[in-house]
Amino acid sequence: MKIRIPLQDTIGRRLAFTTAIAVAVALGLNALFVAFAGVWGRPSINETGLLDRGGDLVRVMEAAPVESRQIIAEAASNPAFRAYWYPPSSSVSVMLDAAARLRTPPDRARLHVDGHPRRMVGFGPEHPIPPDMPFRHGGAQLGEAAELQDGGWVVLTVPQRTWGLSSNVRVGIELAFLVLSIAVVATAAAYQMSRPIRDFSSALRRFGSDPRASPILESGPRELRETIRAFNAMQAQIQKFVDDRTSMLAAISHDLRTPLTKMRLRGEYVEDPEQRTRLFRDVDHMQAMIDSALSFFRDDIRDEESTTFDFPELLRTIVDDYTDQGADVVYHGPEHTPFRGRPFALKRAFTNLVDNAVKHAGASEVELLGTTREFSVIVRDAGPGIPPETFERVFAPFYRVDASRNRSTGGVGLGLTSARAVIRGHGGDIVLRNRVSGGLEVEVTLPVTT
Repeated sequence: MKIRIPLQDTIGRRLAFTTAIAVAVALGLNALFVAFAGVWGRPSINETGLLDRGGDLVRVMEAAPVESRQIIAEAASNPAFRAYWYPPSSSVSVMLDAAARLRTPPDRARLHVDGHPRRMVGFGPEHPIPPDMPFRHGGAQLGEAAELQDGGWVVLTVPQRTWGLSSNVRVGIELAFLVLSIAVVATAAAYQMSRPIRDFSSALRRFGSDPRASPILESGPRELRETIRAFNAMQAQIQKFVDDRTSMLAAISHDLRTPLTKMRLRGEYVEDPEQRTRLFRDVDHMQAMIDSALSFFRDDIRDEESTTFDFPELLRTIVDDYTDQGADVVYHGPEHTPFRGRPFALKRAFTNLVDNAVKHAGASEVELLGTTREFSVIVRDAGPGIPPETFERVFAPFYRVDASRNRSTGGVGLGLTSARAVIRGHGGDIVLRNRVSGGLEVEVTLPVTT
């Protein structure tokens, strides 16, 4: 039975794969450089095998008779290397011996043959082959000369004027290729890896503005998929909890209608007219509160999908409705701006805000300010305002500021509660402040989501 171990897509594997690809790309770039950069991209003269070839030639020369050494040198020559032999008594050997004494201390040797050191003289950019040397064939300036045991010299030359780069330059080029490949590959891999993270972040923001958003698609490395799976489970639990709570409160509010109806019927048997009137007034007030609560919970439980709509058009519709009723309501802001959200819920929220301003001040001003990150809607009135210490309490259900809000204006104190629930359901918030010139200013901020 063959056991197959699946390769899991994890962040660690992606990092390891990215590193391997970067190194492979660096090696490929270096190979292309060597292939297309000519002699400049090839190894240095010491890496061409010239020293090894010189050592082999020294062994052959010392093992062969003196009269055969010139023939061996000619036979060892090829287009890449040229070999020369000079006896101890030749002027070239004398010059090479003098050069070896000047350049290399006696206790240092660059070539060992069968355990015996051999003096060597190298020719290159710093020490070019002198023009009077007979082995400067075809203008060669690079080569190595090795001394034989009998005092003769073997010379190998390279028929190119330039060959390779210095070790420091080559290391620098290889490091540059490595850094370049890591930067390119890592950037591409990071973009590929961060895409599911960006999608996850966008989904989180969408959930903040729309608690009923659809579950996030599980994608990306294993660790991220597990995080998304846990978030989807948490989102489902939150949605179920909110739905159960809203359904329960709506059911309680609905069931309260029955005892109120019984109280009204029994109130008919109260003989005292004043007490009966007070009882009916309290029952009517409780009935209004229950009706408002039912409306609030019904709106909360309604499953409205988010869509893209024209935000200024929605605000102008509210303004036009109140203008048609004779109220002094004006709009300031852009003509057309798209926004993604739940239009009916937002219309109810802003209608409540404008309705409060019209009821308590007789007029209202609506201004829309927008940026690429958020929208700001400001509803102003010129009424009496409210005490600063009640700015937060007015959002509590059924709370009323008696000094400026009374029952003659209508409502039971759920307008701001409902408005803030809708706004916060879109990821925004509401801030209240009194105007310096008098009146109340309500500012609503809504984040821009895609």
